[in-house]
Amino acid sequence: MESSQEVLVDDQPTQQSTRFQVQTVDNDSQEHLSVPRWRPNAPPSPNGGRDRTESNTSQKPFLDLEGADNVEGSVKFSDDIDEETSPADTPKEPREYRLKACVLFLAVLIIAGVITIWYFYEEPELEADIGHTYRLFEKTKLFTLENIKGDKILDGRVGVNLPDHVVPYWCGGKRTVCLEWKTYGKVHITAKSTGAVECYHIVWETYKTTMPLEDCLNMSPGNWYGGAELETQEWPLENVNKTMSPFVSSDLRMEPEGYGSVLDRYFLSSNGVAVLIDDSVPLHVGISSEKLCLKAWYDRSPFPNPDNAQPTLNYSLCVGADVKTVHKYVVKNVLPKVNSTNSVPDTRQMQFPRWSTWPYLSSTMNSTTVTNYATNIVNNTLPHSVMEIGDMYSTKYGNFDFDPSRFPDPAGLVSQLKQQQFEVSLWVHPFANYDSTTFVEGLRAGHWVNSAKGNAPGIVKWWNGYGTVVDVTSENARQWFIGKVRNIMDESGCDSVHFDGGEVSYLPAGFVTESEMTVPDEYAMLYVSAVATEFRPSAQVRVGYKTQDVPMFVRMTDRRSTWDNNRGLKSVIPTTLTMSILGYPFVNPGPVGGTDGGLPDRELYIRWLELAVFLPVVEFSLPPWHFGDDMVQLAQKMLKLRDDVVTSDITKLARESLETGDPIVRPLWWIAPKDSTAQVVDSQFLIGNTTLVAPILDPSATTRNIYLPTGHRWREGLRRGDTYDGGQMLSDYPVELDEIAYFTRV
Repeated sequence: MESSQEVLVDDQPTQQSTRFQVQTVDNDSQEHLSVPRWRPNAPPSPNGGRDRTESNTSQKPFLDLEGADNVEGSVKFSDDIDEETSPADTPKEPREYRLKACVLFLAVLIIAGVITIWYFYEEPELEADIGHTYRLFEKTKLFTLENIKGDKILDGRVGVNLPDHVVPYWCGGKRTVCLEWKTYGKVHITAKSTGAVECYHIVWETYKTTMPLEDCLNMSPGNWYGGAELETQEWPLENVNKTMSPFVSSDLRMEPEGYGSVLDRYFLSSNGVAVLIDDSVPLHVGISSEKLCLKAWYDRSPFPNPDNAQPTLNYSLCVGADVKTVHKYVVKNVLPKVNSTNSVPDTRQMQFPRWSTWPYLSSTMNSTTVTNYATNIVNNTLPHSVMEIGDMYSTKYGNFDFDPSRFPDPAGLVSQLKQQQFEVSLWVHPFANYDSTTFVEGLRAGHWVNSAKGNAPGIVKWWNGYGTVVDVTSENARQWFIGKVRNIMDESGCDSVHFDGGEVSYLPAGFVTESEMTVPDEYAMLYVSAVATEFRPSAQVRVGYKTQDVPMFVRMTDRRSTWDNNRGLKSVIPTTLTMSILGYPFVNPGPVGGTDGGLPDRELYIRWLELAVFLPVVEFSLPPWHFGDDMVQLAQKMLKLRDDVVTSDITKLARESLETGDPIVRPLWWIAPKDSTAQVVDSQFLIGNTTLVAPILDPSATTRNIYLPTGHRWREGLRRGDTYDGGQMLSDYPVELDEIAYFTRV
């Protein structure tokens, strides 16, 4: 028996009706329900709804849920069934096929949607701003630095070695930016404004022993200065290509890939940005592709780490109106400042040339050759201040004595030199070769730097053999060494000392000193400030690290007798400017013509001499008479020019430098900080603010281009005294072989 009832459902007046037919079938006492499907193509009735009475069975609108072959609860979908057809006669299709197809389709749709969202949606970059100008983008770890006008003056990337997929957490407060990368590291950034300069202090901590901390600064736009003496000295610095290496002092003659004898953790941008790295950082520096990268790392480096501490990268970015403003801030507030009670170095050495027996005499040096050398200087009417008795005077390297076979009467020799108006300087170094008596004496007293195990002196290779190096961190060792120097000076009558060496590169691997050093270059600092300073004002050193407060002559690493900037003639001006910006104004460029790589040719010697007479110190080793009488006459002419034009200014500027910290030799941008051409000129320089020097630095050249800084008028000193407006390049300015071009500011 079966019965049927038709039910009509209206959703809304404006919508179509849906008809449900409930059909009860007696089949083994089971009831089945037939539900009509929606018929989208059914014609509407005139009143807007579907006809309530007519049934179009040809549309087959029903979805039948019915029992099949006594399988309880089975469900079938039918598209081709008449309302009157018995359910038992309807073809059946498995439900799970369609269900799975629907699920699969939905899954594909969801996945496609997620991929689309991921591809097209980028999470907004969060910014961490501090002060007026520093902005850090947290996701990419990029930063920008802007000046007071809102112009970008520096950018780069911090946390270079942090994984990009790790998102930092905010850990800062109102006056600090703090971002933490869980399990990796953390950075704190604070700002401090001091008048015309604002500084941003960045401190990194690492949580992983295997992850070096590293930040990279883009050196473009802008030009960069400072850092260190280099084997290939560039001015500006962004043209340098140096792989990442420990930022410690090295003897460039032995380790040309390192950083030189004079250095400081100070870099300066022409955009008015100073980069200052804290002394406690185990600092590595790399310069390549116009990037300045700073890394903190202990492993396999010369930086001591007795407590196995994690490295920190701690530095500041200071922003001023221009390059000169921020540099003067650094000199006044950051670099060691000269005590006002200190006197300038021996001004006589700035007025008259130094003469050195090395390398001219070298292996032939004895009392006779030194006497003849001095006599020729006097007989050729060449001015002189100091005669330095250099290498090859002692019995063994490290012994503080004169070899009696070559110097039977050292006191008599020194006395004779003084009668010829020479001060006499003695060459000294911190080494003692293992075959010297000084080595044995220092060994018994424990005065040498020990090797890694700490129970024996470390043997090092230096340019004159193998030996040990005095432990200047030990008060007892210092006083013993100073006493040795004083004894030989007193016995011979010498007036001053040239302290050679002192670089970190000559410390033994894994060195152990009596007093623990935070950074290895504390050795160079103590060598100057606690040893050499005892022999001021005539003493000379060749290392400099945090010793700007010791007014002393600092000699460049030996120059090669070549024209190029690979420690050749073209390197002299960039190196002098670099040392001056780092806070060492009393620069001695070393002997005219260079000392390394053989004798210079005649033309190179002349051009070197012309440049040297405008620098703070002139030094000779290879004498002018080596090239003949005409070279002696040229030397006399150039030294008179120095006396007429340069000497009074240099001695005046030397005194002023102790008060202001301003260098004697200055870059062109010193009087035109915004002049982009002045920022890149590497073959000219200023003496003070009034004299511009433009030497010839190329072989066979008798003309050169000369740039005159903007904002000033200039009078030529070489010829008729014509005046020129600044801000222009004088093309092919003629300069003969026996001339040097210079201009004075009107």
